[in-house]
Amino acid sequence: MLKAKWLLRLAERAWQCILQIPFLLPMMEQPRPLLRSITCWTISRYAEWVVTDGQQFLDGVINSLLKCILDKNKVVQEAACSALATFEERVRA
Repeated sequence: MLKAKWLLRLAERAWQCILQIPFLLPMMEQPRPLLRSITCWTISRYAEWVVTDGQQFLDGVINSLLKCILDKNKVVQEAACSALATFEERVRA
């Protein structure tokens, strides 16, 4: 539960913790589905920054989200699809 709380805190402070992306990406490969789904949601909170100022992270984020779309857990799949849709919206804006 400690990791889940940490991820939620990062999402709350997305505008302050923009350099957390490299630390979040490995969390998408955690064995617990809850952590993977929360990480997808947390990363979606960084979408606007990644698209505008953090282009160096864009490939890694998109690749990680695509892997999560193929996850065996439906909740993780839904979170990854939602996060990917958020990124697409930010790119089109």
